[in-house]
Amino acid sequence: MKYIVGINAGGTKTDYIVTDYALTAKFSSSAPACNLKKAGIDKALKVLENIVDRILSETKINIKDISGICAGFAGAGRSSDAEALKAKFQDLLKEKYNIEMPVIITTDIMITLEGAFNGDEGAVLISGTGSIIYAKDKKDIYYRAGGFGRSIGDEGSGYSIGKKGLATAAKYFDSRGKENKVVNYLKETFNVNSSEDLIKKVYEDNFEPSEFAPYVIKAAEENDEAGRKIIEEEAEELVLHIKAVKNFFTDKIKLSLSGGVIAADNYFSRLVKEKILYRFPNVEIVEPQRAPEIGAVLLFKKKSGL
Repeated sequence: MKYIVGINAGGTKTDYIVTDYALTAKFSSSAPACNLKKAGIDKALKVLENIVDRILSETKINIKDISGICAGFAGAGRSSDAEALKAKFQDLLKEKYNIEMPVIITTDIMITLEGAFNGDEGAVLISGTGSIIYAKDKKDIYYRAGGFGRSIGDEGSGYSIGKKGLATAAKYFDSRGKENKVVNYLKETFNVNSSEDLIKKVYEDNFEPSEFAPYVIKAAEENDEAGRKIIEEEAEELVLHIKAVKNFFTDKIKLSLSGGVIAADNYFSRLVKEKILYRFPNVEIVEPQRAPEIGAVLLFKKKSGL
């Protein structure tokens, strides 16, 4: 029997699975998170090597029975990085196991889209630490909006929500804004009580703004004016993501929501869904059919003609 390995290397963790050609799972597990852009090629290579080693050691599968591996990485938007990792990984497999293995290295967004619609057309709106919409039509033509990273993009993401919440607190500590529940949550939960505390938290302790996003969302749900303003603005940004790709579809669009911020049941995700359904009658929000790591298997099968 032949097998395919599908890997979803995200910013929180790495999930992987081994299936036969009929997508029957033979083994699945998790590994540490690996964002290709942040971790670098060598660390990503080590993650891939450890996954293969574990599969071989914990199952009766022989390396020669693996038809190929498809891995979708967060931060793999640059094709040059993906190709470099692919080449190094294939060299490692040849040197270590004396086998030439077909390998696909792509983005986590691509395999999420493939899994969500079982390889068919649709769109995935992702709002986690970052944000992007990725879509595919019936002709397998892909469209995207967003995904520019935190320096110049990621609107409607946990990072953007948290950053605006921290900026609200900065104005309050600087006497440029009034006290609100956003500020209070920062004080109570993170012990930030002054501009000096905030500067230290962000620039010395390297506080991740997305960690503060749930508290901004919570403040908005409690009818806090500052929180609601932020959430309203960020929800509108995600509406713009959908507007950017919807014109490429003539029929109804199936849309799946993914990412820790929007896939959870919270005030922000509910507001986004309300706006989508009100603004875009041709958009149908659906649950993903399969996990991204299965999407990686599907993508390998498609690319390989299996």
